[in-house]
Amino acid sequence: MKNFVVFCLVFLSTIRATAQSGSGFVGATDCYPKTFSIQVYITEDKNGNLNTSTAEIQTAVNQMNTYFSDICVQFQVCDFQVIPNTDHDTILMGTDDLELTSMYHRNNTINLYVVQSVMGGNCGETTRGDTIQPAPSNNRDAIFINKPCVGDEQSMARLFGKYFGLFPTYYIGNELVDGSNCQTAGDRLCDTPADLQLIGFNSTDANGDFYSPDWGNLMRFTSVGDEYHFTAQQLNVMLQVMQTGRNYLW
Repeated sequence: MKNFVVFCLVFLSTIRATAQSGSGFVGATDCYPKTFSIQVYITEDKNGNLNTSTAEIQTAVNQMNTYFSDICVQFQVCDFQVIPNTDHDTILMGTDDLELTSMYHRNNTINLYVVQSVMGGNCGETTRGDTIQPAPSNNRDAIFINKPCVGDEQSMARLFGKYFGLFPTYYIGNELVDGSNCQTAGDRLCDTPADLQLIGFNSTDANGDFYSPDWGNLMRFTSVGDEYHFTAQQLNVMLQVMQTGRNYLW
């Protein structure tokens, strides 16, 4: 534990990201030079297999960092730990997650649990952040990701987006294409186009306007394409949560 703390503190004191020029990001705060520490736990299955690798996980974290670089935020894995021969390689939220985090967690650190599957989850699950700091608990900083999704470049970023306060783009009701109810429907953000988590291209809203979602938005859950991204308002929401409700994190 001592070595982990020393390493992370040294890392945090030396790394400072620089905002990309010409990014177009405009928000209440446009650069937050913060590097968040991640403690990674990898569960073995009953046969002692990991079914993933530290290299694969590190690659996913590196890719995720590109989506946060516009706001100078980065994530750094400080330690990997294998959880041997566990009954919790498949997670039922509300039971298995509580048992696992009661035995394995680090305070003031993002705890990333790489498991075979989360039942009912879309490649994983976490608790959505807010501007109000959550009460201390073993699982308040737990993010669970399915091993088969680690190689899917947007899945980890999507889970971290939820952890820092984002909703799916289609979350609340049916947002109108003209954006007139954008503050109360969808993800409650007005720079993400109205979205019904569409697969096809011919659906219309209550006004008869055709939906044209942002196919590469990381919070769609069915993103397609190769230009994945967060919008300016999504980045700004996450910045607010980082600086308030999650400001205890190293």
